[in-house]
Amino acid sequence: MAILQAIILGCIQGMASFLPISSSGHLVLAGSFLGISADLSLKFLTLMHIGTLAAVCIVMRDDIIRLWHALTGLVKDGIYNLGILVRNAGSFESRDYRPMLKTAYRRLLVYMLVSMGPSILISLILRSFAELGARNLLITAMGFLVTALMLMVSSFSERRRKRPESTRYSDVLIIGVFQGIAVVPGVSRLAMIMAGCSLAGFSRKYTIRYAMLISIPTIIGGLLLEGTSSVSIAKTIGIGPCLIGILIAGLVGYYVLRYTIKLLSGSMNRIFAIYCLTAGVLSVIAYLH
Repeated sequence: MAILQAIILGCIQGMASFLPISSSGHLVLAGSFLGISADLSLKFLTLMHIGTLAAVCIVMRDDIIRLWHALTGLVKDGIYNLGILVRNAGSFESRDYRPMLKTAYRRLLVYMLVSMGPSILISLILRSFAELGARNLLITAMGFLVTALMLMVSSFSERRRKRPESTRYSDVLIIGVFQGIAVVPGVSRLAMIMAGCSLAGFSRKYTIRYAMLISIPTIIGGLLLEGTSSVSIAKTIGIGPCLIGILIAGLVGYYVLRYTIKLLSGSMNRIFAIYCLTAGVLSVIAYLH
């Protein structure tokens, strides 16, 4: 892969990762115009996720620190409560138990874990179909059309006001199901989460915050799933293009993410929907040629 190609794909990844337009679909489509195989473009996407992961960790660092404290607190209280349970011979009637979900960030952490369950399951189920989609622009086009539809759904959520304290487990399960479908090229993870949050009644700021934070375990999980294959991908593409692609994706992603909340209003979502509809049409044209 040439350096210029890596820069172009890095810019696309950085922008599309934090906008509801599907980074995977854009890389497949851009790769077809740049003469890069869709399979190689998506393998490159795996490595560039390192850059976007760094970007979201920097921008959301305060929330991440609070989530880490919530995790350690949950573990400590869980061990303490387990000790009480053992001493009471399995009785739950003692008043000495510590409340587990006593802070907003503890609840948020649990909600994220609940969302990840169906996401992982559906991603694994659809993985073979997603790999087929990487080699078939028609499937990518269908993914863009699904994204456009979901954006139109979420564009009508401006009056919804649900916050973390009123969130239900059924809400985050729905969001997890929607996120799992985004493994298919052309289907935007952010658009699917926004649609799920819209159905759950989340406020706009809560929606964006939840979507960005849950992207962290999602990206880490994807990197771990690829595992040692990342080394072979780097050898195939070249160390230089890989490093440049990761750097560009991280820098562009950082600046895009800082303005994401302002961009994702109801009216802008409709514009993104039209954009994804256009991308779907372009994918069909590219497929026919």
